[in-house]
Amino acid sequence: FPSHDNVVDHFKAKRQEFDLVLDTDDKDIKEGYSNFSKSQLKKLIAYCDQIILDCGKISEDSVKSRKPRKRKTKTPEQIVSKVKVCEEFKELNLKLSQLSQKFSNNVVDSKFDLIIKNKEDLAGLPDDLIQAAALKAKENGIESAWVFNLDYPSYGPFMKFSDNGALRKTLYIEYLTRASLGKKNKKNESLDNEPLIFDIFAVKARKAKLLGFSSYADLSLQMKMAESPKQVKEFLIRLAEKARALAEKEYAELISFQKSINYQNTENNPDKILPWDTAYLSEKLRKEKYDFDTNLTKPYFELNATIEGMFNIAKTLYSIVFQKVENIEVWHEDVSVYQVLEKDGSIIGTFYMDLYPREVKRSGAWVMPLVDSAINPSGQKIKPQCTLVCNLTKPQLEPSYSPSLLTHLEVLTLFHEFGHAGTLDPLAEGVLPIALGEATKTISLIHLQFKSYLFEIQWVS
Repeated sequence: FPSHDNVVDHFKAKRQEFDLVLDTDDKDIKEGYSNFSKSQLKKLIAYCDQIILDCGKISEDSVKSRKPRKRKTKTPEQIVSKVKVCEEFKELNLKLSQLSQKFSNNVVDSKFDLIIKNKEDLAGLPDDLIQAAALKAKENGIESAWVFNLDYPSYGPFMKFSDNGALRKTLYIEYLTRASLGKKNKKNESLDNEPLIFDIFAVKARKAKLLGFSSYADLSLQMKMAESPKQVKEFLIRLAEKARALAEKEYAELISFQKSINYQNTENNPDKILPWDTAYLSEKLRKEKYDFDTNLTKPYFELNATIEGMFNIAKTLYSIVFQKVENIEVWHEDVSVYQVLEKDGSIIGTFYMDLYPREVKRSGAWVMPLVDSAINPSGQKIKPQCTLVCNLTKPQLEPSYSPSLLTHLEVLTLFHEFGHAGTLDPLAEGVLPIALGEATKTISLIHLQFKSYLFEIQWVS
């Protein structure tokens, strides 16, 4: 968990901020708190005091005897300086948001289709993957062909099962070089993210300096377990040292296996495992050692049945129910919506699932809040909403219906993300006021990750 000092420092800063807002008429200082009454600000101060008390950093007597801050008259120069800093900070936040969005869009727009017209080049691929590739070609208006792309349901199985090393190399390099020098979108605009990376670094460094930190790394660690960037670096070095021996052993085993099956890689080098061969050779080695084909587990993980089982686990553990609703507007037809209910039927919040890849969607899997649980300035409870996003294998409707059968990795991914959403991290009943901001979420950062790994490992592995 984050250190007590970091948590306390945050709430002490918030308490001072609320004190200042309460005791001043300065419009710049009051900005963002115009909807808060004096009584609400006093409640926030009392809440911060209680947290600090619980951490044992101040005595109860000192809280009770604390007197309101005396208002200090600011010089015109001080007011102008504060306004300038606030304006720069706002501009930096806006710029960082724009740069980050552009970075993400460039990755999404880095498209590549591997078009196969020779049936022999499909050797080793599972039937459901071939069927999906044929449908993709048909959607693209390409006859008698198969199309594979960089979305995980296509890319992952192709890299693992395709017998054609040259095609795996092509797909691997395209995946690795997304949003890099020379990549362009349909409008012939550059998708190179390298300049954006340096711009993002510069903005983050300036933000950290304005907040009094020597680097953005120091700022980022304020609500995390590690105490300094040096400690993080030392941890990573120790981790690498401990993992190296096993990694070298497994690499040597893979080279030995490559030679034993007389596999000829694209560089004709039997003493080297090429990156586009790793998944392919590992799968073959697994089958030889354990007589286990990872495709054999897929019929046991039909998507709808997996989701039902996942919800049942949440019901058993937390006594909550996920009830599907149809009358809520969504951003895409693939999105499904559920109300999260207590045993008595009362609504806790709303849960969205967006599970399939599409053209304008970034890769990966994540959970994010849409509406935070909070109490608004009028004292009304805001019910939280969150969304779980993945890029899982999609059911096929043509030429005949084929259900979505998940790989074990896809099931792990789904359960991991559900560990964030389904265990009600974004839907938590511990409602805290809006004014406390991100601290209410980052305090439980490690706790939040633990529950995800619990779902992933305990209930799937």
